[in-house]
Amino acid sequence: RCRQKPGVHRRLRTRLIIGVWAAALSAGKAATAGDAAPATPLALVASIAPFQSLAASVAGDRAVTALLIQGTRSAHSYALRPSDMTLLERADLVIWGGPALETFLVKPLATLGKADRALALAADPAIAPLPRRAGRTDHDHGPDHPPEPAPGQAGADALGRDPHFWLDPTLAGRAVARIRDALIAADPAGEAIYRRNAAAADTSLQALDAELRARFAPVRARPFVVYHDAYQYLERRYGLNAVGTITNASAGAPSAKRLRALSGDAVSDGVGCVVSEPQFSEALPAALAADWGAAIRILDPIGPGGTSIAPYVTTMRRLADALAACLALRPAGRDAGR
Repeated sequence: RCRQKPGVHRRLRTRLIIGVWAAALSAGKAATAGDAAPATPLALVASIAPFQSLAASVAGDRAVTALLIQGTRSAHSYALRPSDMTLLERADLVIWGGPALETFLVKPLATLGKADRALALAADPAIAPLPRRAGRTDHDHGPDHPPEPAPGQAGADALGRDPHFWLDPTLAGRAVARIRDALIAADPAGEAIYRRNAAAADTSLQALDAELRARFAPVRARPFVVYHDAYQYLERRYGLNAVGTITNASAGAPSAKRLRALSGDAVSDGVGCVVSEPQFSEALPAALAADWGAAIRILDPIGPGGTSIAPYVTTMRRLADALAACLALRPAGRDAGR
């Protein structure tokens, strides 16, 4: 019978190997096309560090996420610099809380024509920000002096909501989902990686929530006083007992009458912990804590920015550890009865 020459077999085998390799390469390219970083990454701008960490955890290598407010400067009183305006002008997406937190951004976003590229996380119905607590909040000047509407707002309702939602990790998870959807709309080719990154971030946030719940469980009933009313979401999520606020930060120093009333309540409640923040002067809360026989802790609810979920998780852990340790203390020199 006829037999093929050895060279023919070699040529057929070589063609088969090349064909299989090409098919595998083509399939690999199709599977990873959405994962490859775009030639020009998206330009994201986040107003504060927690939002930068959440946004960068979803965006991965497909975007560069810049941070507006660096260090311990307060979003309540921040003034934009020329370099900030340049960042905003070049941004494909601006991620902020909304006018209740970053009032300074409302007018520039409108002026630069970025309103349709601005993601106000606190406006998401899934987050549903809580109402500010009367008599305790930054912008509540009392019934005779209601908060003024933010520029471009139809009324004061936007300022009537507490913007510090990121202090509840479950709400931070909802923000991650909103950021994911916004990035998919801006960059459909990256949908697979955005969904994968968002799922990983959400897993980290669920673990953080369980960790914080266990950390606060032994001190849930312990009363404490805060410098300004930024911790409503943390209190609600973990059953904490903040009984008073020293000042309306935007309204200046508290009156002597307010301090006398607060001191009376703090002593009767057995307050053993006073909380302030890095952007505020420590003098007044420290003096009050000493007068009440209480400890003082400086908590940072903002922390550093970063390119992953890790900085946000670390900030929340440090805050929880410091607050829980402070709540575990008893007022010095008197029996709190708790």
